[in-house]
Amino acid sequence: NLEFPLTVAHQDKPDFYLKAGKSEYGIECTEAIPQDYAHATAISEKNSDETVIDMSLLEWGHKKTPKDIHEIASRTKLTGPGWEGDNPEYEWAFAMSEVTKTKTSLLQKQDFKKYSNNYLLIYDNLPRPTIDFSKACSFLRKKLERYWNGDSIFNNIFVQTDDLLMKFSFFGVEKFKTINLW
Repeated sequence: NLEFPLTVAHQDKPDFYLKAGKSEYGIECTEAIPQDYAHATAISEKNSDETVIDMSLLEWGHKKTPKDIHEIASRTKLTGPGWEGDNPEYEWAFAMSEVTKTKTSLLQKQDFKKYSNNYLLIYDNLPRPTIDFSKACSFLRKKLERYWNGDSIFNNIFVQTDDLLMKFSFFGVEKFKTINLW
């Protein structure tokens, strides 16, 4: 809920400054995508329309060698272990918590301007099968339990994925449906 008048300015550390009425917000924006997956996708797009990127071979936090990435990007069949049980939900929660940890370390640096409201916006671009977001949010809430007791943290963490916007805070999780206008 924002008050008018609104002022938004692009800047650095954080990415945006928002003034809504008398309230001020610092908003840091980022994308959650494994770098190895982005690299493999770029290679695959250059090579052939026949290739298929096996998402289960490119898990968050498991760094591949350039040779391995080229091999994965050149395959025409799925050859990885696939996904089972709640592994996709757990990996999603792990990735979001790691992105939060990385961005919070930036927030805590001297040159990062802090406001009375500091928000983190994460665009979920993880390669994964369909997941149960109720379960994934539960896993992430568990991972963030100690986070909310820290100093110099984001007041709210928003994750946008597909048609869902999730807001994580000290008070819990809220989910909002989004509408794709394009």
